[in-house]
Amino acid sequence: MKCKYKLILLTKNSLNGGIDMATYNIISHAGSGRCLNIASSSSITNGTNVNVYAATGSNDQKWVIDSLTSAQEQYIKHFSNQAYALNAYRVGTNWNCTLYKAAGNADGSLIITKVSTGVYTIRLSKHSNRYLTAEGNTNSANVSWQAYTGAANQQWKISAVSAPTYKSQYSTFSYSGLTLHIMKTSPSNIVLVNIKRTAVKNSNRYGINGGFFTTAGSDYTFYNIATNNGVSVGPNGSGDANGSGGSSKVGNAALAYHNGKLKMIDDVIRATEAQGALGSPTAVWIQGGINMHFGNTNWSSSENWYFDYGVSSTSTGRTAMVANTKTNELYLIIATSSSGKSITTFRNALKSYFGFSDSNNGSSDYAGLMLDGGVSSSMRAMVNGTAKSFGGARAINEMISLKEP
Repeated sequence: MKCKYKLILLTKNSLNGGIDMATYNIISHAGSGRCLNIASSSSITNGTNVNVYAATGSNDQKWVIDSLTSAQEQYIKHFSNQAYALNAYRVGTNWNCTLYKAAGNADGSLIITKVSTGVYTIRLSKHSNRYLTAEGNTNSANVSWQAYTGAANQQWKISAVSAPTYKSQYSTFSYSGLTLHIMKTSPSNIVLVNIKRTAVKNSNRYGINGGFFTTAGSDYTFYNIATNNGVSVGPNGSGDANGSGGSSKVGNAALAYHNGKLKMIDDVIRATEAQGALGSPTAVWIQGGINMHFGNTNWSSSENWYFDYGVSSTSTGRTAMVANTKTNELYLIIATSSSGKSITTFRNALKSYFGFSDSNNGSSDYAGLMLDGGVSSSMRAMVNGTAKSFGGARAINEMISLKEP
């Protein structure tokens, strides 16, 4: 067993509290104040053109923004299909504004900066002198990314359509017979809970199943690290006690929320080792599991794959936590299928959704931790204001729970 530990992924920024997500109209500050608009929200795809148009009140003019007070990178997503966001379609000197799938798209990463009360500039984070620009004041006038001039057509009034309601966002993604059920949230909105032989769907909580476990004994025994503020959440004592959530028997990695940042620690089987790698202060939570080594072509080699089952083994259910180490966003994910799918297929589905690529011994802005699967894979989510359950109905011990849905 490997005895050295290494801290392998760090974030740049953290979110304060939950995601302050809301729906907005984005209105040109020039001329007659046309709204940022798409021709039809019923047929959104990569390359859907963005223009300005007189206010209609329709969903075509609604946009989802995580925060107007943060200076960090974010996407401006379309209300009708939040998998798609504003994008720079670059052809020579022409930088047209279109919609494109948000996940992993550098040309859709934006910085929103306040100019005056309710008025902002929107620029590409990777191209610091390209600002969202209305090319005219008439209906259907085009929108593009142009060099900064300071003119009113590069300023936008951002007006809330709805106040922030949820601190999580549910979506789905289909890939090769798998359906990914995805909850996006802030790491500060997570707590690890021992739900003591209860199915996730019956827990009255929102979240996903946690680590591996055994049903032997008077209480289910944890097979993975699971701590909140340094305290093991499982049975049989605390600290590093076997089965308590203080150590791992399956996998040798852990994902932690520490000092305002999401971090993946490799080559650790005890909570004290993980905390030692992190240093002070005590991590808000540490979850053990199997590192999926996003970005690394050699992820499935015997050196990297620390699981008794090979990557070709199949199951109808899979579970993972995925951290975006650039935006400090956390994704709770289960995969369901009508027939067994391999771990490789599950990882490829995540790779397709998040848009990362693999290279020889490379890394990624995303970190993925695989958790218990099969009939344990389960989720309870808030979907359009209604609690819904997905996946298996197995009674489990550990749940990765949202503090607020």
